[in-house]
Amino acid sequence: MKKNYKNILMAIVGLATTGLSYAQSFATYTSATEGVLGDVNFTIAFSEGDHDVESYNYGGFTGDSYESYPGAWNTPAIRYNPVGNYSCTITFEQAIPNLKFYVKDWVSSTTEFNHDFTLLSNYGLAAANSKTLVASVAKGIIEFTTPVTTLTFTRTNGDNSGHFLFTLVDGPTLGINDEVYANNTLKLFPSPSSDFVQISGLKTTENYNIFNVLGAVVKSGTISDNQKIGVSNLLSGLYFLKLESGNTIKFIKK
Repeated sequence: MKKNYKNILMAIVGLATTGLSYAQSFATYTSATEGVLGDVNFTIAFSEGDHDVESYNYGGFTGDSYESYPGAWNTPAIRYNPVGNYSCTITFEQAIPNLKFYVKDWVSSTTEFNHDFTLLSNYGLAAANSKTLVASVAKGIIEFTTPVTTLTFTRTNGDNSGHFLFTLVDGPTLGINDEVYANNTLKLFPSPSSDFVQISGLKTTENYNIFNVLGAVVKSGTISDNQKIGVSNLLSGLYFLKLESGNTIKFIKK
């Protein structure tokens, strides 16, 4: 059973790192209070403030903060301009596993969620605990660790000015403990890294792709033994470097 479980994990990584789709679904919105995620309908209730759907042409999740993520170039989002300490409740007709919450331009605040989460990527976001998020003009991706039927987030304190964007995504992500394909002679270092990574043990120059946890290519190029690959422009999170030889090595960008 353990061997079969590992084989399944390796197959998942293989699909992602060859650029195949993960069956990620971005939410679509019929209004600022109703939408569909995959084939599941949901409603959104706001305690206060202005809210509408950001159009494709106006922006959505465009620009360098999300350009590496699936759907990022043309993803509609909810634009919310709250006043004071607000709450927002999203109710799905059935439970959503692997629910992700994309947020952009989140003003300085502390927000409580009713479900435990992990941060997949972030800029200006920090988890005070498993349900509390601290933001400072932030952007990032949050994944909830259990299936979600009702998601509520409540601001407990923070900046009362400005709006932020959010949208919802479902579908699996790669985990930090998943198996990857790499021979024993290849070593990637340093990891975690903030500036660059290197690979030792390469016999020839090879082409490479770097994938994020959603299976999207965020950087490509060629590399030789111990040559540096710059990663300073990547968002914090887990990545997979795949060589044309088929070897794949994971690393963490801090």
